Amino acid sequence: MSTIVIIDPASTEVNRGSFCYLPYILYNSMRREFYRTNLHFFENFTIPDINKLPDDKSIVFLVALWSYPQVEAALTLNKFLPGDVLFFGYYPLIKALGLREYRVDDTSILRGMRRYPENYGEFEHLLLSDCDMHLKKYPGQVVPLFTSYGCPSGCAFCPSTVNCDKSRIHLPVEEVRSMLDECAIYGVTNIHFTDEDFFFDPNRAYLILSHAARSKANFNFISLGSVSKVLLFIQRYGQQILHDAGMRLIEVGFETGDAELAKEMGKAPVARCEELARISSVPIFWLTLTFFPGETINTLNQTGQFLKEHGFKPEELYGRVRTNGTEGGLGQFFQPYHGTKDYEKIEELGKVLTTRPVRLIPSFIPYSFTSSKILFRKEPLPKDQYWFDLYKVPMLNWSGMDGFTVYKAVNTFKQKEEFCKYTETDIYVSAAISARLGHIV
Repeated sequence: MSTIVIIDPASTEVNRGSFCYLPYILYNSMRREFYRTNLHFFENFTIPDINKLPDDKSIVFLVALWSYPQVEAALTLNKFLPGDVLFFGYYPLIKALGLREYRVDDTSILRGMRRYPENYGEFEHLLLSDCDMHLKKYPGQVVPLFTSYGCPSGCAFCPSTVNCDKSRIHLPVEEVRSMLDECAIYGVTNIHFTDEDFFFDPNRAYLILSHAARSKANFNFISLGSVSKVLLFIQRYGQQILHDAGMRLIEVGFETGDAELAKEMGKAPVARCEELARISSVPIFWLTLTFFPGETINTLNQTGQFLKEHGFKPEELYGRVRTNGTEGGLGQFFQPYHGTKDYEKIEELGKVLTTRPVRLIPSFIPYSFTSSKILFRKEPLPKDQYWFDLYKVPMLNWSGMDGFTVYKAVNTFKQKEEFCKYTETDIYVSAAISARLGHIV
């Protein structure tokens, strides 16, 4: 039997989702078929760890490449590892780098999803963005669990829908029920469903949640859902079943409060988000995206207004998630991924700051934002300092800059001595926060 070594290089990307979990899914899938001595998994791998690998040309190395900060490690491993070296993860990036691809097929993904409960104890770095319940009132560790994989929605900014060719695969309801039963046996009751849309089939979601509601495990669930499907679920089945099953939080990709920009992104109408915000008795964690091409001061104003009314207060959330779902938190920053809409002309749409983007640090500033004209509305309040401190950027006073573009204002601030320790990007982030809080319009 061949020896397989799965390597997941360390990444500065702290959020996982969809294909970012493929190293774990692949290990789960192969675990039973290979003896422990024939299957090895290196999590959070750094280049010095290369000395821990066997020097054997008969070994097959399967290297994960799911984020841009892993590129240098991937290229180094490709050059210096013995034997066959194949790459899986985000396939458009792998193709662009000219690396040999190992395609994790649907059968392997389904098998790997199904076997999660039996392998949780083997992983050290699995959790990342799924390590807590987001809401501070729910303590304890949280683990990820897939019941489906992929998404056909085709949002313009989303690499997941590109990577799965706009398709979705899913486990049968009876298998998901068995997974939940196994989780309960292992004492795993805090679960983050990592499906792109847990509610994609409302009837299926109802059958899964009904089983959880009958369990004595007292589950606490987080799930991701689209606005339209969550609304359809509530319309068909009401909300009591959500509470009975232990659904504590539903993440929804809101992205922006501007109707036109939402349309450009491929998101649901903002009016539908308003409807869900009004009727949902389960807390909604509104996920946002900042600096998508087309972002302006006004679009940020509208997102801030929505979250001021419907978002969380920072004190309700664990510290690491306060940058999302809140009035002043900018959420994830737009990243230009190979294969997504307009990737080939991205430099025409804005300033690319790095070719190694991560979701929580700006890597792109759209010209639509830099060319926005400023109208000073109000001075910042002392309580607003919290948001600027959260991002370690200066809180700026925009009085006297009416009619300036954001670009001109940023360069004006840069020339002042008190701001010399801040980067240009810092000041753009500060401007975005000011727009969210309504200091400028």
